[in-house]
Amino acid sequence: DNQRVPRPGSLPSHVAELRDAGYHTAVVGKTHLHAGVGHLDLHQAALEAWGYQEIVELPDAQMHQLRSAHSDWLTATTPPGDVDKHVRWLDFVAHHRPTSKPPDAAPWHLATEDQLDSYCARRAVEILRAPRDRPLYLQVCFPGPHPPFDPTTEFVPGRDPPPPIRGPRRGPVSPIELRYRRAQRTWTAEDIAASRRAYSGKVALVDHCLGRVL
Repeated sequence: DNQRVPRPGSLPSHVAELRDAGYHTAVVGKTHLHAGVGHLDLHQAALEAWGYQEIVELPDAQMHQLRSAHSDWLTATTPPGDVDKHVRWLDFVAHHRPTSKPPDAAPWHLATEDQLDSYCARRAVEILRAPRDRPLYLQVCFPGPHPPFDPTTEFVPGRDPPPPIRGPRRGPVSPIELRYRRAQRTWTAEDIAASRRAYSGKVALVDHCLGRVL
């Protein structure tokens, strides 16, 4: 049901096997390998138990109550006298709707480089460029494209994306899809069109970030 967290040691771990074979194992991004609260750095032992040695764990943007290396970076790079960029990001996520303005608009003024996915790409590139004497295994788990669909202005498409592919449904419908459908019953046609445009822009943003890693 996409809601359960596996216990370390309850399943085989290819990451641990690679670590034991001499690889430097690293992960950047969201993992969903624990149900921790607070700052994600407090839960590194859970990821180490799966075999990761270098860990930069990031939340889903929806889980904005969690602090992480990204929120620390937002605070540390806020210009003196400005409202903390992390506070602005929390405000954007908390009030996001399909028809919301992009995060680089007023009052948030959060640039593309401030985005969660941009931070994920930047940290992955740092790991790739670091000198080492062992082979590297790196997982890059981008938080997007994932609600909220929050591309900055440069990635919002200038026209509507093509319509979704439709066809007959077969098999069961997942509980998480049913949950989203219940939430979307109150959406207007404008909400749906805006969400599709924002999703397309979010895909473009993540694709750009993936290009940086490649």
